[in-house]
Amino acid sequence: MTLIAIIGSMGSGKTLTQTYLLWKQWFAKGGKIYANYHLYKIPYMFVGSLRTFNSIKEGFFGGDELWLNADAREHKLAKIFVTNTLARSRKRGLTIYYTVQLLDTIDKRIKKVTDFTAVPQLNVDETICKVMFFRTTVIKPATYMRTLYFVTEPVFQMYDTNEEVVPWPEDENQSTYPEDGKIIFQEDKNSPMKFFNTWEEANEYAYKWYDKSKFLEKFIKSGQI
Repeated sequence: MTLIAIIGSMGSGKTLTQTYLLWKQWFAKGGKIYANYHLYKIPYMFVGSLRTFNSIKEGFFGGDELWLNADAREHKLAKIFVTNTLARSRKRGLTIYYTVQLLDTIDKRIKKVTDFTAVPQLNVDETICKVMFFRTTVIKPATYMRTLYFVTEPVFQMYDTNEEVVPWPEDENQSTYPEDGKIIFQEDKNSPMKFFNTWEEANEYAYKWYDKSKFLEKFIKSGQI
């Protein structure tokens, strides 16, 4: 497992960056995508409970405000999540992205096992996002790795910027939404969710949707992608 923190103040592009990285892992590599928030134009499994999180493997998980599930040390879920879940995740072939404003607000054990940190920065008109990557959680020149740039317009259409993430219930068998654990493709928040039995079916449908909709065509023609 690889654990990647995406840090920054509110509105800095944390969820935007996470969504772009998830989309890229699927679109370019066909990776399995999991998320605790709703995605559009990306086939993914919605993770709305600790039970589902414990069952996923071999893919890429986006945890928006994931720290909400582990920041209260007295909370039963915090102990389960930190001591059991993250330890098991390292054996399941998962890459976990998680967003947080300040690393000091999360459990020190999570911070200690975080492999990389991404720091996004939007330009003035929010059309381009610059993301700097560092090793571990220490942000300094010696740990700097690389810088990534991406166009934001198509990515803003891949999630709801107003969605409020609901923390997982303390009972690991309870879910935040009925779509928990289901493979989904949804064009946008006003379109119905389409459910699939296999990743192969979901990927086939999604790639055909991209071919038919020409969603990326204008960005490719303009040289933005």
